Amino acid sequence: MRHPGIYEIPVDDIYVPIKTGAVLSVEDALLSSGSTKGLVKLPADYDAWVTITAASGEDVTEQFSVSAAEDGFVFDFDANEVNGRYTVTISDTSEKYADITSTMMLIDDEIPVAYNNDNKAPALITADDSTEEKSADFIKNIASVNVNGRSYAASGRGAVVLFDQNGNLDTSSSVFAEEVSYEITVTSVGYQDYTFTFTKKASETDTDDIKDTDTDDTKGTDTDNTKETDDPKDNDTNDTKGTDDPKNTGSETVVNTEALSALIAKAEGLELSGYSNASRTVLEKVLAGAKKILTDPVSQKDVDAAAAALTQALDDLQKTDSAAAVNTGKTSVDNANDNNKGTVSGSAAKSVSASASNAATAPKTGDVSIVGSISAMIAAAAILAGTLLFRRKKERNDSAVK
Repeated sequence: MRHPGIYEIPVDDIYVPIKTGAVLSVEDALLSSGSTKGLVKLPADYDAWVTITAASGEDVTEQFSVSAAEDGFVFDFDANEVNGRYTVTISDTSEKYADITSTMMLIDDEIPVAYNNDNKAPALITADDSTEEKSADFIKNIASVNVNGRSYAASGRGAVVLFDQNGNLDTSSSVFAEEVSYEITVTSVGYQDYTFTFTKKASETDTDDIKDTDTDDTKGTDTDNTKETDDPKDNDTNDTKGTDDPKNTGSETVVNTEALSALIAKAEGLELSGYSNASRTVLEKVLAGAKKILTDPVSQKDVDAAAAALTQALDDLQKTDSAAAVNTGKTSVDNANDNNKGTVSGSAAKSVSASASNAATAPKTGDVSIVGSISAMIAAAAILAGTLLFRRKKERNDSAVK
């Protein structure tokens, strides 16, 4: 006998935490500053404790000092702390409310790499006042590379890897096919951006010039002269090429930018304060590249690629209050409704409190709580890439056929 496929799940002992709608936003900070601030408004009865984890998942809460502020929390740290991205989670010790999570970036004051100024073999090398260990870490953590205003993600779907693990720049990439000089900005997690200018080596430019001169001259002098002397179809052939070939006539293809314009308007109209720093940063960089393409749409392929990248960045936006708790290394925070300040309790806890109006409510279905643990990271990055068009203008004198 076939089972009807109906299952009953008892829910008497299940309690679903209430989502407050509160958003935690933690400012990125230089290591030398020794402090950063997290802005959040919590319900008055939110009995909070704070957990801080490194990118590796290690609980590093004890390396920070957490204190109350009028509109959130202050996180103090040692200037010798490890740079990189950290996850901050605020949880309700009474387990009535859902966890609130955000990320913060501690940025090294030092830029450990430098451009070698070798246009024949361009690369990032260790800066004079840094170490090979730090420069290798910078290269390893490259998140994106901006070339002449267009940003390319270094990992994820559609990534364009422009630097190898040794810091060598891939000049064979189509990214470097059109121009001679390029302004390059490298973004690496935990470091300040590094910008330098790369100019193609002379031999590459000379090779292109030789191809333009010799090939065209050969066609124009030898081939065409032969046709003019021996081939009675010479005039018809040349006329056809001059009329039908858009490369010769300079005719332009109509580029449709309506979809891209609509996506840009949608992105600019979003309120981004409720999303994680990582997904927000990706969207802002992709949006900047898309707007640049919109102002000068070279081809339909470029426009479509920009629209696809912007769509992906919008889809990948991560709300900061959707992640769950990291339930290790709890920093207990005792609520104080009268003065919005907390007191430290416990050997491993810094006790703080924060308040807000309009606390959310939800029906309680039991006394046992379930708090999940999720690390919220945005790994996808959007890529703007397209086929670069070469336009060459050639002039030739028509010869009269006698």
